[in-house]
Amino acid sequence: MLLKFSAGSDRAAKAKAISLLKSALAFDGSLAESHYQLGNLAVKDGDLPLAIRHLETAVRLMPASSKIRFALARAYKGAGRSEQASKEVASFQRLKTEEEKSPDGVITKGATAEIPDLAPLESAADPNQEPR
Repeated sequence: MLLKFSAGSDRAAKAKAISLLKSALAFDGSLAESHYQLGNLAVKDGDLPLAIRHLETAVRLMPASSKIRFALARAYKGAGRSEQASKEVASFQRLKTEEEKSPDGVITKGATAEIPDLAPLESAADPNQEPR
């Protein structure tokens, strides 16, 4: 929501959004969406080296995302890295085609579901134990 406000001229909303995205990454650096959003904001600000770092990380974390590939292609193009931009555009087009063929717009080929361990913690069995 803050990103939508920051798309206009609300600098406070943009600063808050950046702060929250950085906090999320400090907590869990594997959040591709946070890297993607920070990369997009950096592109808009003209900070292409920062944008490329975030977007390359996002691609490593989520290589099958067409939107991340497209954003990285834009950043590469802006930085004058035409050959890399062309490769990312090709990846974007391939992934976008696969997404459109998928019945729900989500690529599931090769994906594995991660099921959390729902077993109660051993410490939860003892109601007298102090929380840590």
